[in-house]
Amino acid sequence: MPVAKSVTILTNGEKLVENRDEAIDKLTIETRGIEKIVGDERVEGITLKKGTKIPFDGLFVAVRNSI
Repeated sequence: MPVAKSVTILTNGEKLVENRDEAIDKLTIETRGIEKIVGDERVEGITLKKGTKIPFDGLFVAVRNSI
């Protein structure tokens, strides 16, 4: 049983560091800037700077880490 149906890496406008791991091909990479995290009692998604909304059930944050 998988833990998540899908995983999206949000780079907040930063270029993704090259990774030779084949697992990266199974991820969705979103490089557009993040405007805000959406949700009242829990994280429900994010809004990108151009207004696009992406729903999420969870969010992990890693500031200035290489992937």
